[in-house]
Amino acid sequence: MERLKYFFLIILAFALLVILLSFHTRELIRKQVISRDSKLIHLLIQMGPLLLEDGSFSGELPEWMLEDSVVTSVRVSEKIQGIVAVQLLDSRRNLKLSLPDNFIPPDLDPDDLKTINEHQNVSRFHSNIRLDSLFADPDFFVADFTVPLLEVIIPMVDSNSNQLEGITQIWIDGSSMSEELALLDRNLMLQSGIALFGGCLIIGLILYWAFKRLNRLNQVLMDRSLKLQEANQELVLAAKSSAIGA
Repeated sequence: MERLKYFFLIILAFALLVILLSFHTRELIRKQVISRDSKLIHLLIQMGPLLLEDGSFSGELPEWMLEDSVVTSVRVSEKIQGIVAVQLLDSRRNLKLSLPDNFIPPDLDPDDLKTINEHQNVSRFHSNIRLDSLFADPDFFVADFTVPLLEVIIPMVDSNSNQLEGITQIWIDGSSMSEELALLDRNLMLQSGIALFGGCLIIGLILYWAFKRLNRLNQVLMDRSLKLQEANQELVLAAKSSAIGA
């Protein structure tokens, strides 16, 4: 009974270790997947000013983001599939552009502002977000449903002065990312289950062999102890016989 308790304690410790490692790996991979698109979008935004003749920012926001390339939500959806909404802020966080017209620009979180001031991207995946919290559309107030969205906040930095010139916030359709993250979770659960089952099986076999060998050693020790006790008794009888004979 005591050995069975130790066996379950070892299995429990191993299961907790596998679960913790799987959860840690899941969080790391999810962060990489979520930040992947922000790096690509950041690269595209950095390439925008290079397309201008002077190759620099206009002072408040890049001209390529304020002219014909971004005018209406219709043109945005035609040029880049999956873009749901965009807002542009200058370096003083004043709103310069918000698309589409019914988009309600949310306030930036203080932690996000701190990251942006360090010239780092912010990526946040919303698995279920209500559209009526982002758009002033009567249809969204009636229809109570949520959608997955990827929120990307990117600092626009002047390459010459290395100063923050503006902030771009983009909301992207997160359906494909939601499926990718769900597939990731399924694969990690499957791999964790296989590792847990295989590890428990190996631990069980090792403990069974160890306990069996220990029982065999205990039996050998008991047999030797009995033989030694019998030998001591024979010696005592022989000593008594010798004393009587003497």
